[in-house]
Amino acid sequence: MDFREVLGTSSLRRLRFVELLYASQVGLPSDQLLEELECSLPILLKDVKLINDDQDDFHIEKFKGLYQIQVKPHVSINRLYADVLQQSPEFQIIEELLYEKCSCISDLADKLNLISCNTKRYLKKIETALKKAGIKLDYRTLRIEGKESCIRHFYYRYFLEKSDRLESLFVDLKRHHIKTSTDLVDQFIQVNHLDNRKIFRNGLSYTLYI
Repeated sequence: MDFREVLGTSSLRRLRFVELLYASQVGLPSDQLLEELECSLPILLKDVKLINDDQDDFHIEKFKGLYQIQVKPHVSINRLYADVLQQSPEFQIIEELLYEKCSCISDLADKLNLISCNTKRYLKKIETALKKAGIKLDYRTLRIEGKESCIRHFYYRYFLEKSDRLESLFVDLKRHHIKTSTDLVDQFIQVNHLDNRKIFRNGLSYTLYI
């Protein structure tokens, strides 16, 4: 599935903003960005501030009338995409549903610093995506239900979209847990004579984590 379907207007606009600047060689003027993003100048300026406040890998600045994106060395468009997604409330809610640490909407809203009415709106949109994956969202206990295979596949695809590096996935795990996980993946690849490329290693790590 295309996880952009769960993103709201603001998250989609910021993601498109980053993509446009990354694709540009010299930068883009505000008039062109306002037309492409279909927004007002105050909203564009607010997006610049929000993106810059939330990111470490890149920075948006205006130079000689053109908006440009300054990216750290060796940071790919996949990293930029992942960084923007990680800041979206929709993706944060999807991940919280996996951990089942919030028993009601108000708890979820408080944890993510969201307004309850907005949280309900995000959940309704996420519920549609979950249904397409064969998963049910239970609002009474705020948990997901369905076949284990469907849930595992949904979150496998989710983590592929959300993260291009394992550090962001394992951020809440203790060091010895991370070492145990990576050692197990290494042994599995070695014993089964599998491809040791990064994308395959990450896929195994996501599967183990889920």
